[in-house]
Amino acid sequence: MQELKDVLRSYGLEWGQVTSILLDNCAVMRGKKSGVETLARKENPDLLDISGDTVHMVSNAAKALMQPFSAEVEDFCSDLYYDIEKSPKQKEIFSQFQTLLHLPPKSLIRPISNRFVQMLEVCNRVNELLDVLVVHYYHVLDPNEEHKYRRLLYQVFERHELTVEEKARIQVLQQEQAAVSRSGTQVNQDRKGRISVLFTEFERMKVMIDLYRGIL
Repeated sequence: MQELKDVLRSYGLEWGQVTSILLDNCAVMRGKKSGVETLARKENPDLLDISGDTVHMVSNAAKALMQPFSAEVEDFCSDLYYDIEKSPKQKEIFSQFQTLLHLPPKSLIRPISNRFVQMLEVCNRVNELLDVLVVHYYHVLDPNEEHKYRRLLYQVFERHELTVEEKARIQVLQQEQAAVSRSGTQVNQDRKGRISVLFTEFERMKVMIDLYRGIL
């Protein structure tokens, strides 16, 4: 507290002239026994308001609200990022798919576990690239199951008005990916297995990502 007194006095002020202060919400600042708030009120019992970090409080409230399924969304986005952005080959193919869909090339954003609000940027980018992701990961489906989700692929083709040649090029790239995927490491195969919810639970994942974006 002496340091705060020195700062106030350097401006010709005393604690009695302070009407309000803004503090973080940690124990050092808000602790009942020796927190800065407690010590400040001893210096000036007439303080009108001691407010906390509003952005931090809103972030914590949003995080609590998202708790039931936040890990699932974060893990899904993380799997996408590491599967594509950490593989030069996958990154190149992902870029080709964007070009074939007449979209400017963009990269996925890495989720950072201790930056909850940053997930808004992550989810916005995944949502923006959802059509590309459907095309990119169609190869992870079991060949005997592909027919169940072909409509998702065809809907992408229709939205982006692809030519016959562009559709053929996409099919070639998907076949190449399928061949490589079968010979990949177990870690990569497991990751792609988790990513397959993009098809098997498409509507549910989209709703969760949209809800995430709406709350943040």
